[in-house]
Amino acid sequence: ESEPIKVTRTRSSLRSPHVPTTSRSSSDIIGSPRTMSSPSLPKKRTRSSSDLSSSSPIHGDTNPERNIEQGRGDLPQKDSINKRGVAHDTPLSTFISQNPTLDHRQSIQSRSRPERHQFKSREVATSNPENRSPVSSPKNMDSQSPICSPKRRPQRNQVPTEASWENIEVPSRDWNSEFQELVSKLRNAQSDAAHMEFSKKLCALGRDFCIVAKLYGKIIISEYCLLEEVKTIHTVSLAGMAGGPKYICNGILFKFATDDKNIYKGEAEAIKAAGLDLQALVTMFECNIAGLQFPLTCTIDWCGFRLTAMCLLPIAGSQSILYGSCDGLRTIHDNKSVDHLMKQVAEKLNLAKHSIGHYPNSKKLWTAGDVEVHIGSDNQFYVIDLQRLLPPEAPDTTKPEAIFYHHLRPEFVRTYKVPLSSDALSGFIDTMDPESQRMNEDIWEATRVLRQERMLNFTKYLSHRFSDDSEYRSMLSPAYLILVLHKEGFNVRHLGRIRALCSLQVKQSTFLKRTILVEMISRVCKDQLNKKLRKTMHTMATAATEPFRRDIIDYYNYILTTETFWTSKKKGNIKGFLFTKFGRHALSDSEWDPSYDLSKILGSPSELFDRLDQLLAIHLHSDARQELQFTWYKSDRQHKNQLLAIHDLKSYSARVKEMNIISYSQGIT
Repeated sequence: ESEPIKVTRTRSSLRSPHVPTTSRSSSDIIGSPRTMSSPSLPKKRTRSSSDLSSSSPIHGDTNPERNIEQGRGDLPQKDSINKRGVAHDTPLSTFISQNPTLDHRQSIQSRSRPERHQFKSREVATSNPENRSPVSSPKNMDSQSPICSPKRRPQRNQVPTEASWENIEVPSRDWNSEFQELVSKLRNAQSDAAHMEFSKKLCALGRDFCIVAKLYGKIIISEYCLLEEVKTIHTVSLAGMAGGPKYICNGILFKFATDDKNIYKGEAEAIKAAGLDLQALVTMFECNIAGLQFPLTCTIDWCGFRLTAMCLLPIAGSQSILYGSCDGLRTIHDNKSVDHLMKQVAEKLNLAKHSIGHYPNSKKLWTAGDVEVHIGSDNQFYVIDLQRLLPPEAPDTTKPEAIFYHHLRPEFVRTYKVPLSSDALSGFIDTMDPESQRMNEDIWEATRVLRQERMLNFTKYLSHRFSDDSEYRSMLSPAYLILVLHKEGFNVRHLGRIRALCSLQVKQSTFLKRTILVEMISRVCKDQLNKKLRKTMHTMATAATEPFRRDIIDYYNYILTTETFWTSKKKGNIKGFLFTKFGRHALSDSEWDPSYDLSKILGSPSELFDRLDQLLAIHLHSDARQELQFTWYKSDRQHKNQLLAIHDLKSYSARVKEMNIISYSQGIT
């Protein structure tokens, strides 16, 4: 240690030719921090040619410019070696500032070098308070500090302490301002070129929003059953009577679809209700009412749960609401300007103005009582909580709570003969209003018209359009069937009645009935698999994904290898699920017989798995799909070995559903 180290730096390009080469002993390198700040120039030393090839971290690289960029000084000073063994360069910065022959770029590169000594290593900065520099101390941090400023991240040459990381405010993207600006420009575009340009930007914005929402949404769902203090993203307290936990991350508000207050009588029903929010938002957005703004929204489905992600809006809750109620009808707001805009929406959607609340504090609104309109800090009207915008379908006597998640589709409501009330059959409507009873009766009549008159005409159209000898038969698939179903104002829950009416037509279609059955079986399998995944989530103590992959494979093997799953009417088998979800009309009398095997109608498991891939984003490897074709028709199904292994599952990802305006922009571009 007492012998000098013959190591120097060749910096002919960074100093005057008259500056001599210097040397320093190893005892100076281990000096105190006070010696490090000495402005004196280093002493002259010599260096052998064999030392030029040294690649030690202390010696640095032989390239002089790269040494400056990596924070290595011309000569190491006392106690100037950081945690990684790289020497600091305060004497070099002092030396450069005293040499006017250096160019401007080199001076800029070395100007911030003394700041590195203030941080040195994280161990020194955190363990020894006396050696902690004023910049790294949390007490001396101000708004101008690169660590605390919300608009700046820590600089590359600064290493904040562990305490200072907590004060970093990562800026979030203003999704709402970008979305509102692009939508306005897209609607006011005067040329095809401008329309294409704004569509591309809106498509990129929607894609980024869905990617970010999917990323954080999977984290929120995977940590749903963890304790609050160990979660990555914590819940926030927001106003609202219904709904589950809420989270805010990266400028996005996440609403977890759970039934904490037992409003829907089940998690599956709460998930259906959350899907109605996006459907109603798209419906109202397509009305194109000038003056009403809507948040950028999408839904994320994963592991049997659903999240609604919407961009943060410049509103202030109960302080900014102008229309509707945000506290369960304790306070009902009404604004003339907003009422005029909502009247235009009601006229386009065929909604009736009705009285909500309790007399004498009741008020008449055009939409449901919990649909809210806020005034933003940008003086724009924002519409949120559109879950109950559309009128309910008359429920069965056994499920009165179905009015909250079984709604009439907008295609049917628009074309119905009289306006319908969004709050009919619910406790929101004012029972003292003489028109309330009539509005309730209108819902019962509309339900009868939908299930009988409209449905009979629709089945006649389907049977004729997709008959066995029709040229359009090849177009029919389960996914296309749902598109036609929604276009005519029917929901998936009506498939059982539609299939029964198809059997009564003069011109029957065996292929049509089979396609409807495949879709019903796919929906039942989707619901049961989601229920299984939710049950697994509730038993987990740590965040993991492998148990869900195992559940998927186990369920697939169960439906492939269990013969009673396709024949028995008992609860837990396919026929029992079909009866619960679609009613007794879903199957014919012969198909309800326990001796009838519904798997024979499918023909091949590939069609079922293809539909489940679309509904759940579950993808099997192609070779595993091919092997299933050879084992599906084995008669002794109970003694089959498990057909699928966990490595046959290629991927299981979150399914994201976005607004129609984003899909439209993608199609345009």
